[in-house]
Amino acid sequence: MSAVRSPSALLPLACLVLSGVCPAPAGAQGGPPGNARPPAAQTAKAPPSPQVLGCPSLANLLRILGEGRNERGVAAFLADAKADHLGCTGLSRERVAGLSGSVTLGGGTYDCLTLRDTAVCHWTQAGALPVPAPAKATGAPAAGKPVRAP
Repeated sequence: MSAVRSPSALLPLACLVLSGVCPAPAGAQGGPPGNARPPAAQTAKAPPSPQVLGCPSLANLLRILGEGRNERGVAAFLADAKADHLGCTGLSRERVAGLSGSVTLGGGTYDCLTLRDTAVCHWTQAGALPVPAPAKATGAPAAGKPVRAP
């Protein structure tokens, strides 16, 4: 004797499967037959670059660093949705466009990095992220530009 389940009894399971919380049975997942997993080269992702603390205000950076946070403490601080981040965020080297300025204060040196996705520079501890070298001028005039005589 088999048990018959009403459609409403399967609704919670269907919701979990559709939301991705619970995987669907292997036969219902689709994909090419006989190829359960894509090759490792297709699924491998580049490791994320490390993030460092960056703040639009040097005072806010100094306040957060003054609370004695190490790298793990900063990561936990940024991950805490309830914490007041004071406008600070995690910065990766991919976001850095250049160096806007640098200052030495109280024995520490800090860089203000220009970012690709905002016009506001963000302060970090000096050397925390590599800064791309500025483009070198070639000295030759651009094509089509008149050259002034001295």
